[in-house]
Amino acid sequence: MGTPEDAAAEKYFTPPDERENMVIEAGKTYRVKGQSKYFARKYGSANPEIVIEGKQDYHHFFSPPSFLFQGRALAEGIPIDGNTYYGHIGGLGEFVHESELEEV
Repeated sequence: MGTPEDAAAEKYFTPPDERENMVIEAGKTYRVKGQSKYFARKYGSANPEIVIEGKQDYHHFFSPPSFLFQGRALAEGIPIDGNTYYGHIGGLGEFVHESELEEV
């Protein structure tokens, strides 16, 4: 039996079998799914649009966006396995997990 955090994460993130069908492309705009308090505070919307630059592993970047993603993953129950992508929301760089993205 999972924790309440696990149950909350299940509601907002796409299961692996469903995200296998979505191809995330560089240069394309996606919407961030879920109820992110981080994005709501920073951008005024829990579901901002992000322009993806490409697939990048946040483990290999020592930058503010990679550290913010790690903190957000811990605080909001975002999966840390699977693919992460780097993109821009309103000109600011962010890392997002593949399960957080949906097509606009």
